[in-house]
Amino acid sequence: MVVLENFDDNLSQVSGRWTVRDQDLAALLGTWTGKLLITSRRPFVLAEQPGAVRLVFRHLGPLTRSGAAELITALPAISLLGEDERDQVYRLTAGHPMAMEYVDRLLARGEPSPELPAGWRPRSRPRSGRSRTRPGTYRGPPSRGPSPPSCPRPRPS
Repeated sequence: MVVLENFDDNLSQVSGRWTVRDQDLAALLGTWTGKLLITSRRPFVLAEQPGAVRLVFRHLGPLTRSGAAELITALPAISLLGEDERDQVYRLTAGHPMAMEYVDRLLARGEPSPELPAGWRPRSRPRSGRSRTRPGTYRGPPSRGPSPPSCPRPRPS
């Protein structure tokens, strides 16, 4: 299966219809015989060509609470939040995966953000690389009281 995510970047609007901007890509998609999943916010059309396959569009809404809970296990900064805060993330993002990933990146940066509720501020920044929060760095909102101490990391011998 080939997955083309956020395909909107490949679309342009022509005569009120969204079409694939690159004609070679449109021809490839039109004759594709394998499994193909395209995520896009806009339904689009392919140019009519002999042997072209018909695209089937399915509107996918936000994640269910159980689906969001499963995604949260893969989001390092949000997964460190308490249950109430994780529920608030779900409500604030309406269960949309990309919005949840965005909130995770904001939290992982370790800097205050006006886009996050007050108190959702990890105490330290990740060292380098992809935005990931180390266990024990997020302390939760101040209203939750003192957090348990984090375990020290073992030192190499």
